Amino acid sequence: MIEIQIKNTEHKQSKKGIISVACRFKSEIIAEVNEQRVNAKSIMNAPIIDAATNIRIIISGMDEKIAAKAIQNYFDIV
Repeated sequence: MIEIQIKNTEHKQSKKGIISVACRFKSEIIAEVNEQRVNAKSIMNAPIIDAATNIRIIISGMDEKIAAKAIQNYFDIV
């Protein structure tokens, strides 16, 4: 299991873009926003993710390291 803490995301555009990144991987990817855990691969959770200022990402699975790197890169670029 890998955890990523993304803080002060209010300046980031399109945080919900994490969904398209997360969907490329087989690992389970959870976004924790205000102590609420949601599936980071579900478009239904886009409003919750997009409204967040701090997001904790929890990744568990066979490709978790690659998924974590891709998510970190996404937030570095956006």
